[in-house]
Amino acid sequence: MKIVVLTILSLLAVATAQDKPRCLTGTRVQVENITAFDNVFASWCAEGQNFCNVFRYEQSIVNDGVGYNLTGEYGECAYAPADDCSTVLPFLTTTGVVKSCNSASCNATSEPCLNIAFPKAETDCSIPDDDVRLFPGCGMKSMIKDAFDCAAPFLYKFPHTDPDSCDDQLSTMLQCLGAIATICVDSNCRSMLDELPDFRSRFSEVSFWAASINSSHQLVEVVKYYTGGAVDLQFIVDEHMCRVNRTAVEATISQLEDAEVDIDELVKALFPTFNCPFAFSQIQSFGFQFLRDFYNSDNEDDTYRVFTDSVGRMMGVLDGCNVEIFQERLPEILGYLNVTVDADKVKTAFAIAMEFADYLPATVAPPQPAGCPVEAEGYEYGLVQLDCERFQNETSRCGRRKAWTCHFSEWRLNFLRTWLNEFYKRHGDEAISTPECANDNDIVKCKDSDKCCYKGPRGCNLCYCSGHDYDHSHSEILGAWRHSYNQWNKFFQSWQSLNRDDRCF
Repeated sequence: MKIVVLTILSLLAVATAQDKPRCLTGTRVQVENITAFDNVFASWCAEGQNFCNVFRYEQSIVNDGVGYNLTGEYGECAYAPADDCSTVLPFLTTTGVVKSCNSASCNATSEPCLNIAFPKAETDCSIPDDDVRLFPGCGMKSMIKDAFDCAAPFLYKFPHTDPDSCDDQLSTMLQCLGAIATICVDSNCRSMLDELPDFRSRFSEVSFWAASINSSHQLVEVVKYYTGGAVDLQFIVDEHMCRVNRTAVEATISQLEDAEVDIDELVKALFPTFNCPFAFSQIQSFGFQFLRDFYNSDNEDDTYRVFTDSVGRMMGVLDGCNVEIFQERLPEILGYLNVTVDADKVKTAFAIAMEFADYLPATVAPPQPAGCPVEAEGYEYGLVQLDCERFQNETSRCGRRKAWTCHFSEWRLNFLRTWLNEFYKRHGDEAISTPECANDNDIVKCKDSDKCCYKGPRGCNLCYCSGHDYDHSHSEILGAWRHSYNQWNKFFQSWQSLNRDDRCF
């Protein structure tokens, strides 16, 4: 199998290396002789795109009630030379009146055969050492986090009970994701994936549609246009999103299962030393189960629990696996396709992917009862003080138990929220099993006082009773304490080993 895969990759490399054309693609705009916008880059074209076209135009724009004139140049990879501006005018006229436009073409070679006359914009392309530019306009970390944050409000609201409100939230999510896509592709900086053919040359199209798609209907029409009608997302929108047809959903999941790809065999061929031979088929199976659980959710709490449980199961599959082998071999494998990537950037990108593999945006917490203390500022998850001194002089058995549960609750809140979040930031990639936490809202019951709940990192929801009058037996409370203590003790020993400078003892 390995020989077959590598042979195919080699043949693909030979094919892609033959006379690979490259053109200056993107747009450069000048306003009052200053380059105001620039995402132009020397991009590799798709197979068969043997021409470079450049369009030069003058346009009048009205922005926020202020009118001004601009001159622009737009470059593209093309299957045919451009005799006029008829192919680009429909896009240009959506933003303003085009006063003039002309075109130029040439036969594409391995170097751009036409230049952009306007000077290149000076762009700050710096990026932190622990991040990479997967796309030219944004770092990989912010892109992933922002995309999750865009999608979370819509997904966490499932099941949607009001179709019209759901449609509005879906449109908001699409607009949010579109804004991220526009930021990420509208830049002239170099990025990690520039060597891929027919990739960066498409960014102008991506930017236009990302800024234009404001509703699910528009998305459906764009996908239908680009696939020649082969893909119709309207079925997904109608039956799987705001108006769920559970029979149709189950049929879709079954179709996905029937089309399941044997990823394990491919991974075995490309990464023969990977020590978890069935990991990806397990993750696939968990993915199908996630879809079923998601669509069977009865309320928003169920939905969020499905996300946290599924992420935990999927990440658990990779426990003990030598996943570092992927980052080590990927540059070599891409080399078979004549795609050159920086090995250090691959390592950084892989670390970021693993960092966000179990990331879930926090849900919007409901308003706290008036008796619940406000968390302190200074941390992402602030410290919470429960005023346990009020039980200091209690002498009754009930009073002493309340004092004990108060101190235990305060420690648990601040450890699993504030302290553990800081630990994740510093040592999130260490192979240490951290104490578990789940959704206390389903477990903690109070007799008369208010239940106070606080969101924590990685999907935790930690609760306690403000009057520490738990509607649980003494043995249940003691069992919860023992469980927390054992987990903390195990974690603390591992953490001490991690931080011990002298490894002799």
